[in-house]
Amino acid sequence: MSRGRLVHGNVLLVEGAGVWITGEPGSGKSDLTLALVDRGHRMVADDVAWISLREGRLEARADPVQFGMIHIRDLGVVDLAQLFGSQALCPWVALDLRIDLSQSRQPPRQSCPDELLAGRRSGRSVLNESLPCIAMSVHPSRPLALLVECAARQHQQARNLGPHPWDQGRNTPLQGTTCV
Repeated sequence: MSRGRLVHGNVLLVEGAGVWITGEPGSGKSDLTLALVDRGHRMVADDVAWISLREGRLEARADPVQFGMIHIRDLGVVDLAQLFGSQALCPWVALDLRIDLSQSRQPPRQSCPDELLAGRRSGRSVLNESLPCIAMSVHPSRPLALLVECAARQHQQARNLGPHPWDQGRNTPLQGTTCV
């Protein structure tokens, strides 16, 4: 039997990568999920997901009662299969990447030279397994759906090709340093 836990956030299959979107209530997780589904990606779970460890990989599933439903502020609960067809849904996904949304009143600014090259990346532990995490600032001027697609593509390329040359031999934020 696999061990697991319920977590807050939305889970999607984006560009072939399992993406877990986290953030405070009202940060735009469901709006971002709806935008990604509209762009052809598949939703696994909205608001709550079951994450388990199976054969060394983190997997995420929706609560069976909520599968296919998404709560959109001002619209209520929406059945994605009715709006987009069953191809908009995915019953489970192996998790590859976490995107953590943070609210910002001002457009985002990079705070240190390493962030200019490597972004706001870190590793987060889930069920004692490391999961790459990218912090994204939420601001009306930011095309978040496009940024999540780019992050998923970058992750897939790094998994297939290895790290970018400027990361080799450096202690990048992805490897554990933080900017002060």
